[in-house]
Amino acid sequence: MEIRQESDKTIFVSIACVGNDSELIRTISSCINNASISSRIHVGINLVYGMKIDKDNMYIYRLEEAISSFENVRYSVNIISYPPSIGRDRNDASKLYRDEDYFLQVDAHCFFTKNWDIELIDSLNSAINMVKNQKTILTATLPKYELNENSITDTPEPERVAFGYGYWTQEFLQVGPSKKRVIPAWAHTGPEMFSFRLTRMVQKTGFAPATKITGAFMFGNKHLAKNISLPDGVVFWEEEIVQSIQLMSLGFTFVYPYILANIYHYYQLDQTNTGRGVRAALGDIMISSAHHHGHSLPENPSNEMLRNPEKWPELSGEDTEKFLIAWRESVASSFESYIASPENQEKVSAFSRYSGVSFKTAKSSFDFPERYANIGALPLEGGQNVG
Repeated sequence: MEIRQESDKTIFVSIACVGNDSELIRTISSCINNASISSRIHVGINLVYGMKIDKDNMYIYRLEEAISSFENVRYSVNIISYPPSIGRDRNDASKLYRDEDYFLQVDAHCFFTKNWDIELIDSLNSAINMVKNQKTILTATLPKYELNENSITDTPEPERVAFGYGYWTQEFLQVGPSKKRVIPAWAHTGPEMFSFRLTRMVQKTGFAPATKITGAFMFGNKHLAKNISLPDGVVFWEEEIVQSIQLMSLGFTFVYPYILANIYHYYQLDQTNTGRGVRAALGDIMISSAHHHGHSLPENPSNEMLRNPEKWPELSGEDTEKFLIAWRESVASSFESYIASPENQEKVSAFSRYSGVSFKTAKSSFDFPERYANIGALPLEGGQNVG
């Protein structure tokens, strides 16, 4: 059996791009050009198109043309769903995987620094060696990058800090107008700012058990690639918790890597007067989804109107608010139905014990998981692992 060198191994980068995201091309370019071996990077992009998501409905053709200039980049185009579903969009991107050795999921607005590929591969292999589980996922919150407003050229400026560590905030996410809250909220910070015990762990081992996976950054091997798909019906904010539960039940270990971040995320929607860094806002996505699926049409539209969607009437402000509320409610409903399903009870309970969070109160019984899931190696002396 031929043993391949690490330098020969390939990485698939999975990206879902909803609407006209001007940072997508920077994401692809920095991902490929800043890799130590650019030829091993294969990017798969799901372009999600929706009318009214941008002032110019032709944006999709410009993105396709720009993407086509890169080698080793493949893409699909899908129509925005109703309600909008990042779960479906990420699933469609992951379907472009073609048996590469490693799998990386990121957002469409990221900046990669030099030699990111070597650093992540080395970190993953070290983590696997420590926890003794090939089903290991590196995951963390990406620090931000900004665009220099005063620069003549479009210059990204990353924070140059370690990856962020995610933790439960002891509250529910405010995702709808109803009083019923079901999704525990989370935030992130550096280990040194969060806990002395966490700091001691990462300084000693270079890693820590991640509280949950982060959708904007997951790196693993073929095991992750073949098990990445989210359940049908997952919408948005509940995505990360549901996927954490699913992957943990399949034997995966979540590992936070304590290294200087080599991928950064663009969190702003626009940059003041330059127009750089344009992304589709959540409201634009809601309007596009409702419009694209005919919710602005009169009760009995004519055949001519149906044939000319570019002439469909605009949604009223009242209708827009109604659809936004309905979408937020669909997020809560999706999560509640998943958590309440009898077939999910065992794996939901296992994740709750691992991460410490209660889905009834949103409170956590400890600051962070001190034991890794699904492994035979102990991160701390005298501990027991969950899973």
